[in-house]
This record gives sequence, C-alpha cells and structure tokens, in this order.
Amino acid sequence: MSNRVRNTLCYIGAYIPLGSIRAVKCILTIEWMRRTHAMIPLTAQEDGVRRLLIDRRLSFEQHHVFDLARLGRLSVDFLIFHGPGIVLECTACSSKRGRALSEVRRRAAFMDYRFRILKTALPKLLCGACVEASGEDQTRLANELRQVLWSADFFARTGSELAAELSGILRSGR
Repeated sequence: MSNRVRNTLCYIGAYIPLGSIRAVKCILTIEWMRRTHAMIPLTAQEDGVRRLLIDRRLSFEQHHVFDLARLGRLSVDFLIFHGPGIVLECTACSSKRGRALSEVRRRAAFMDYRFRILKTALPKLLCGACVEASGEDQTRLANELRQVLWSADFFARTGSELAAELSGILRSGR
C-alpha cells in the first residue's frame, strides 16, 4: 500500500485490513475531532447563546475541542476568547415539573465533572453553565444548581441572566 493511500485512510480514522493477518490502526487526530464537532448543528438554546455572543461582539468558537494530553480530549459548547478564556456549557430540559429537576441535576453534575477536568489542566479558565428548565420553579432550580455546580464560576437560568453574567465578567476584567 502506498504512503499516500495509507495517510488518506489514517486521516479518516478507519481500520484497514492488509491481507488476512495485518491491520493498520489509525489514531483519530485532534484536527479530525475539531472538524467533526464543528459540523454538529447547534441546538435552539446554543443558537440563542451564539446570537448573544455575536451581539456582544465577542470572539468565540462553538463546539471547541480541548486536547488535555493525559486527561484526554474534551468538547465544550462555546469557548470565548477573553482573558484566560471562558467556557460555556448549555443545556435545556423541557420535561414536566419534578422530573425536570432530577434531569437538570444529572446534567449539571456532568457539567461540573467536565469543568473540574478543564480546571485541572487550565486553572485560570472561567467556566459557566446556562441551564434552562422552563417547567421548574426558578428559585428551586437556582438552589439545586448552586449545590451541584461547585466548579462553575457562574451559572445562568435564562439568556438574559447569561447576558448579565457575561457583562459583569467583561466589566470586571476577570
């Protein structure tokens, strides 16, 4: 097999059978992962956040992939290029009252885990969550998020709260 064919096949990350005994294992590169994550369509909530960031004239990348060496690769919804960087993770839950809170709690715990991994590798990075659950009591939701999102520097329950949090961060120069 020529080097050109082998490199092309490695680029797409496939296993290529070479006869009955050998196989070439190709490792997915960070570039490949970044390209594929960039093609993932935005959710309605993420699109709203994207419009907010554009309106604020902030430089950002959606579906950014961090290569954290021994900690692995981690994709985030938004990376805002301000100071050491601001990571935004978004989630929305449309379940009915009661069930939505347990679902939001589970998603927030996973976000917190991801924020801890990021802060282990990049301690100055700011991490924020935008968690929407329209069917839940908003004060109860805020209390639950405070208890779960220990590693988050801020969280918001609506787009307007997110806009206010980002404005505060940008004004303070954090």
